[in-house]
Amino acid sequence: RSFVLVNPYRIVLDTQKGPLDIYQNRDLNQKFFSHIKVGTHKDYYRITLILDGKYRYFLEEKNGAYELKLK
Repeated sequence: RSFVLVNPYRIVLDTQKGPLDIYQNRDLNQKFFSHIKVGTHKDYYRITLILDGKYRYFLEEKNGAYELKLK
């Protein structure tokens, strides 16, 4: 599943959990993405992409991977 939260604008992606627990935060300071956070919950990973502004997004599965497009 995926959804958007505001203040700051961010895209949240929940994906199937693997065998490892992952907790990482990274400053990206790039166009569109300023920060990324990855955390492990009981049954899933949560990836949070903090944006540098308000964008529409499209998420598509392709060959077992996901492609995220911003507009």
